[in-house]
Amino acid sequence: MNNKNVLISLLLMCGICLGTTNSAFALGDKCKNVKITVKNSTGDAVKITKFEYEEKDKNKFRTELLLGVDGREFLNPNKLFTKVRDLAFVGGDLTSFRVTFQKKIGGTLFEKSTTFTTPDFTCKNDSTHLVDLK
Repeated sequence: MNNKNVLISLLLMCGICLGTTNSAFALGDKCKNVKITVKNSTGDAVKITKFEYEEKDKNKFRTELLLGVDGREFLNPNKLFTKVRDLAFVGGDLTSFRVTFQKKIGGTLFEKSTTFTTPDFTCKNDSTHLVDLK
């Protein structure tokens, strides 16, 4: 076998490995069509600055990009917003949501950040979850 044939064989084998890995990942641990509703029950307007879910087996929180285009979401008292997302790495596993937010003091001023974490739940496809900030 000449060098060209060896190189082609190696590239084909790598492509097969990558294809298998991507397929296994695509079929893997994903929680699909999760309906997430965040409600502001604090009594004050809030600025939500981060939304995360926990990958329990790795003790790691992952940021989920469901906030506005500038990475923030503003909510008046008793208002809510809903997004549907696919959450990687937590299909059928225990997880929780963690929200970082700031209460509005007045004008453009906000308090220091507060973090709220939901109780653990099992993430299932097509599930609905309310995150009630208090």
